[in-house]
Amino acid sequence: MKKIILCADDYGQNESISQAIIALLEKNRLSATSCLTTSAFWRAHSAKLKPFINQVDIGLHFNLTEGKPLSDALKKAHSFMSLSKLLVRAYWRLLNAKAIEAELNAQLDEFELALGRLPDFIDGHQHVHQLPVIRQVVLKVYEQRLRQAGSYVRCVHDPKVFFRVKNRNYIKSMIIQLLGAATFKKELVKRKIPHNSSFSGIYQFAHSIHYSRIFPQFLANSAPMGIIMCHPGVVGEHANDAIAEARLLEFRYFESQQFEWDLRQADVRIGRFR
Repeated sequence: MKKIILCADDYGQNESISQAIIALLEKNRLSATSCLTTSAFWRAHSAKLKPFINQVDIGLHFNLTEGKPLSDALKKAHSFMSLSKLLVRAYWRLLNAKAIEAELNAQLDEFELALGRLPDFIDGHQHVHQLPVIRQVVLKVYEQRLRQAGSYVRCVHDPKVFFRVKNRNYIKSMIIQLLGAATFKKELVKRKIPHNSSFSGIYQFAHSIHYSRIFPQFLANSAPMGIIMCHPGVVGEHANDAIAEARLLEFRYFESQQFEWDLRQADVRIGRFR
């Protein structure tokens, strides 16, 4: 039986997301969650994660685009910005590496303060951790703080994406691959940093109505010890959450018997990285 890590992103972003993730954790429908410690809700929501510390992987969702920075250094440098602006500045090497390092440490501090330990893994909100400048900072801080804790790093590299031309998610998946995935993977291998064997879960949120048909493809494309990311949420009023409807449809799927049936059909079980 193939074991994969099923990770719900964005824990702490708002009440609807955190509520959905906790509900799924209670039913053993997830094996990991990635946390936004920059959120105003983080402190209150973090307490609800403590009962699951030894049950699932709890990671840091390193954020540079959502809300406001925690560190004074980044606030003074260039603060948070839209993903499109961040991409341009990253590839033109216009980001302040020292300020980003201060921000990553601040987000790790916030995680450690709330949960009493460092994260099991680190990844990036909107996959920013693999971008130029940012990835060097992530690798540096990993060596300074996370290696000794035994943390792993999410790797989104998937070379098979380029051969799935007929897949309706081809363009979105390909763009994510072209934004530093292979380079980051090489660094992880070279530095012997633990990381997942494959990555899946990317799709056009506009197609979320078909999520129950999309998810089995993720199971089929995952290697043993691969990560599938997901974004569940329950009903709530959040004007700033553009994918709220998709979150609800994902949540309903993971709560359903269909999800369990799909796991059995694919001969897959969900579990922790270690």
